[in-house]
Amino acid sequence: LILALMLLVLFAPDLLGDPDNYTPANPL
Repeated sequence: LILALMLLVLFAPDLLGDPDNYTPANPL
């Protein structure tokens, strides 16, 4: 589950409401 969330954050940040953030160093 954690891995799935991390992959979602790294590869689909726009789904989390932040389309301008595509940097793995700052997922939030």
